[in-house]
Amino acid sequence: MLCFGVADGVHMGRAIAALWVVVWGLAWAKDNTFSLQLNAGWFNGLSGEVGLGLFNIAGEKLGVRLGLAYSQADAVDNNVFAPSSENAQNLTLGLDVSYSFDFQSAFTLSPYLGFRYNLFSGSVTVGSSTNALASNQFGLGGGVRAGYFLDSQLGLLLDLGLDYFFESSIQLGSTRYNPGETSGPPLNLNVHQWVNDPRLVWKGRLGLAFNF
Repeated sequence: MLCFGVADGVHMGRAIAALWVVVWGLAWAKDNTFSLQLNAGWFNGLSGEVGLGLFNIAGEKLGVRLGLAYSQADAVDNNVFAPSSENAQNLTLGLDVSYSFDFQSAFTLSPYLGFRYNLFSGSVTVGSSTNALASNQFGLGGGVRAGYFLDSQLGLLLDLGLDYFFESSIQLGSTRYNPGETSGPPLNLNVHQWVNDPRLVWKGRLGLAFNF
C-alpha cells in the first residue's frame, strides 16, 4: 500500500509546473495548437474542469494537457455508518499525454494517459460532534477525448475516462488513520472503508475548446 503526505503533493505540483514550462518552451517555436478547455459533467459527483493544452507539438499529433477539476462528493458510505450530516469535495490535478487521430477535417479522437493528484476534503457530524475529513492521493488515469471542431478556433468536446487513486492516510478530526487502521469509540470502524476518498473513478464530461 502506498501512503503520501502533503509535502509529496507540493513536490508533485512543482514537478508538474516545471514539466509544463519545459514543454511550453520546446513547443513555442514550433507548429502547435494551444487550447483552453472548459468542461462539466461527472467525476464521483457533479464536476467542472479547466484544461490547458498544447497539441500538434512540433507538427506531430502529440499533445500535453494540464487540467484542474472540482467535484462534489459524498463524504462517507452511509451503508457503513450514517452521520447526522456530511459534505465533501475533490480538487484534482491531472497531467496527460495524448495522441490524436483525425477523421475528415472536423472530428478528432485522442486517447490519453497521465498522472493524477487529488485533494479530498469535507466534514461529517456524528451526534453533536463535527469532524473535518482530509486526504491527498496520487493516481493514474486514462481515457479518450472526442472533439468536433466548428471552425479552427472553437470545438465541442466529449471526455470519457477512468482514474485510479492509490490508498493514502485519512485525517478524521485531529487523528490521522493509515490504511487498515480502525477508529475508536463511538464509531469503531475501518475509516478507509467508510470515507469516500476516490479510488477507481469513471468520469464523463462535455465542454468547449477554444484554440489559438
